[in-house]
Order: sequence, then C-alpha cells, then structure tokens
Amino acid sequence: MSEKYKRSADFLLDAIFPRKCVCCNEIIDGEEELCDNCIRFIERVDPLKRCLFCGLEKPDCDCKYYLYHFKGAVAPFFNSGLAKKGIYDFKLNAKAHYSVFFAREMARTVTNELRDVRFDAAVYVPSSRLSYLKRGINHSFVLAKRVAEFLDIPLIKDSLLAKFHFGAQHKSDKLNRFKRARKVFRYNTKCSADLSGKTLLLIDDIKTTGATLDECSRQLLLAGAKEVYCVTAVISNRNKGQKKINYVMTDKKAEKILSDFGNNIY
Repeated sequence: MSEKYKRSADFLLDAIFPRKCVCCNEIIDGEEELCDNCIRFIERVDPLKRCLFCGLEKPDCDCKYYLYHFKGAVAPFFNSGLAKKGIYDFKLNAKAHYSVFFAREMARTVTNELRDVRFDAAVYVPSSRLSYLKRGINHSFVLAKRVAEFLDIPLIKDSLLAKFHFGAQHKSDKLNRFKRARKVFRYNTKCSADLSGKTLLLIDDIKTTGATLDECSRQLLLAGAKEVYCVTAVISNRNKGQKKINYVMTDKKAEKILSDFGNNIY
C-alpha cells in the first residue's frame, strides 16, 4: 500500500473509530493515550517516595511486617482516581486496547527503577478458568505480552496455574488473602520452559496486599527461578488512613520460613 493510501486509510479509521482517552474516554488527537487533563491529574507513584521491595510509600512500607518471596515490586500508578478507572475498564469491560498505555508505562517504570536488573524472561499471573470465561481475556497475559515486547525480553507462557477462582478478595483481610493464595496458585509442571537460575519479571494488573504476587513468586522460586521481581499497572497504598494490621513477622518466624524455603518444605 502506498503512503498516500495508507494516510487515507488511517484518516478514515480515525473518523470512524476516534482515539479516546484511556481514563476519561474523551476523544483526543495525536498519538497519546491520555487527554491533556488526565495527564495532569493521573496519580503517579513517586519512585523517590516508595520502597522498592514492597512498592508502597516509605511511611507505609510493610516489609517489617511481612517476608515476601519476590525481590521487589514497582508500579507506575496508584490504584485510585483516573488510573483506577482506566485499569478497571480494561479488566472488567474488555477494553483490551487500554493495555498499550498501561504496558508502556509499566515497561518505563521497570526500565527506570530496576535498571540494574537483567531479566531473562517475563511471566504473568494466571486467570482461573471461571475468570477467563466471565471476562473473555486473561488481562495479565495481555499486559505481559506488551510489556515483554517493550522491554525486548521473552515471555514464558503458562508457567503458573490457578486451580480455581480466587473469589471476592476485596472482602478479606491480608492474612486471609495470603492463606487463600496458597491454595490457588501452582507452578505448571507441563511448562516447557526451564526456569532454573533465571531472573523473572512477574506481571499483573493490580497489587493490593501482594498475596497473589507473593505466592506466584514462591511457586516460581520452587520451580528453580533465581529471583522474581514484580510490576503491576497500579498499586493500592491501602495503609493510608487505615489501621495497621496487627501482625508482625518475628525473627523466629522469619528464620523458620527461610529454613523451610531452603529445604523446599511447603
């Protein structure tokens, strides 16, 4: 197709299917996915104010409360306001084209904040069969495919399995989420990729408590991965204005978990 006809085709497509802002759904011009107003007001995570291990702002860091299996977690946006609307439209309303914007921002965050890490491959949090049938897409896979392309790293498919639907997690406290996650996620023994010694980037749409990312990371480590880092599109800074969960990971508990993990006793 000649350049002239290509421009005409692009013009016609834009007229029939105009570009819309990912967050507010207003019609926009140009190549950006956000309108000027949303660019100003979308709530980004400040990398200078966050803990690179749990991903939360430093005053709300919960690394002293929990021993995570992943090495670090980052996200470009908070799970609030415009970003929350956009990611839920993508996740619940099957607006798959929104994944381009979020995946690009996730890749930029990884490049900027995990610049010293050399990733061997990307993996993603699996959807249960029920979730896939309800939504029609595995949103984590869609994001992971684009993030891997932006970062130019291979994507390992189906490394993890979700045995059944997670259920209404937003109604559970953090400890119950961790207990439920332990029952749901498993390494896929039929996965053809060898994870031995690999540094992996685990991708999901939302980090709330970290229970899902933690259990998926644990399964990948048990399968032989060297390290697992996580990136999500949005992160819930859920400690803001909320009472701290009264659970402290004591040195004795931490030593037992580390000992068990070293012996693969789970």
